[in-house]
Amino acid sequence: SDIVHAFGYRAAWACAEAFGSKEAWVYSAYDLPKTTHPELIDRLERAQFGVASCEAVRRSLRESLLDDVRVVTPGVRDLAATKTRDLMRAELGIPESAPLVGAFGRFVAERGFGSLLDSMETLWARQPDSRLLLSGEGPERETFEAQRSALSRPDQVTLRPWLDSAPDIIEACDLIVVPSKRQGFSMLAAESMRLGQTVLLRRTGGLPELVDERVSGFLFETDSDLGDTAAGLLQSPLTLGVVGNAAHVRAEDRFDPTYAAEQVLEGYRELI
Repeated sequence: SDIVHAFGYRAAWACAEAFGSKEAWVYSAYDLPKTTHPELIDRLERAQFGVASCEAVRRSLRESLLDDVRVVTPGVRDLAATKTRDLMRAELGIPESAPLVGAFGRFVAERGFGSLLDSMETLWARQPDSRLLLSGEGPERETFEAQRSALSRPDQVTLRPWLDSAPDIIEACDLIVVPSKRQGFSMLAAESMRLGQTVLLRRTGGLPELVDERVSGFLFETDSDLGDTAAGLLQSPLTLGVVGNAAHVRAEDRFDPTYAAEQVLEGYRELI
C-alpha cells in the first residue's frame, strides 16, 4: 500500500509501532479520546495527519498539541425502511399507538443507558403509556436488565439484542435518544436524522454539533432533565414531525458520504 489509514486509536497505536514517522499513514478519530496520555499523543504525532469526526474531537486532540487534525464529518448513505411502522411494532410486541422512545448501542456505562432507564419514571408520570426500546449488547446488559426489572412498569421497557435492520427500528420509534455521557459523533443520530426522525441528544462532546437546537433536533443537559424533555416532545407530535423533516434536510447536507469521501481523498492526494 502507498497509504495506510488507521481507523480508531488502537489501530493508530499499532500503525505508529509498525511504521513510525517514515511511512505515509493517517488516522481517523471517531470518538473523544479516553486519555490524552503522552504515550498516545506521541504515537498520533507520527501520523501524517489525523481525521476527526467533529470539532469537539479535534479540540480535544489539539489541546494535546496535535497540529494537523482535520474535521471530516462522517457520511450517511441513503436509508429506507423495508417494513411499515405498524408491522415492525407488531414484531416487537409494541402497541401501535404507544409513544415509543428508541436508544441503541453498546451496553457500557458511558453510553448513558442507565440514566435513560431511570428517566422512564419521570416520563411515565406525564405519559403513562410510553414505551422504551433499548437494543444492543455489552458488559452492562445484566445491570440494565436488573434496572429494568426494578422499574414500576418493566413490561413497558423492551431490551433486545442488536436488531438487524436499523432503518426499520428507527422508523418504528417516535423519538430517538442518545444519552451518552461522552461521545464525539453518533451514527445512530445521523442515520435517524437522515430518515426524518427527531433526535434528543445529551449536550456533551460532539453531539450538539449534529443539530441546530430546537430546529433539527433537541438537547438535554443533565439526567434530571431527560425524562421531562422526552415527555414534552412526545406530547407534541406536530413538533416531532416538523423537526424530523428539518433533521432530514440537515442530514442530507451535512452527512453527504460523497463529500466526506472527497475530503479524505484530498488528504491522500497531498501525501502522494
